[in-house]
Amino acid sequence: MLGIIVLMLTITLIGVVVSAKVLYKRKNACKTPDTILVEYMMHIPKQEYEEMYAMIDLESSGYISKEDFLKRNSTIYEGIEMQNMSSRVCGGR
Repeated sequence: MLGIIVLMLTITLIGVVVSAKVLYKRKNACKTPDTILVEYMMHIPKQEYEEMYAMIDLESSGYISKEDFLKRNSTIYEGIEMQNMSSRVCGGR
C-alpha cells in the first residue's frame, strides 16, 4: 500500500513540474526577443542570478549547471563592482 502511495505522489510531482515548465514557456512565447533581453538585464543589478538562469535555454548555453551559472555570474558582476547599470535596446527591424 505504501508503495502505491509513493508511486502516485511521484507521478503527481512529475506532472506538476512538467505542467509548470509548459506554462512558463507559453508565457514567454508571446514576448519579443527585445522584451526578454531587457527583462534578463534587469535582473543583473539586483543580483538575481537564479531568475536569469531560469530564462536561459540550456541547450544553447552548453547545458551549464545552475551552480556554475550562479557562480560565474556573481563572480563577474560582483567582481567588477558594477553599480547603477542601465540598458537600452536600440535598433529595429
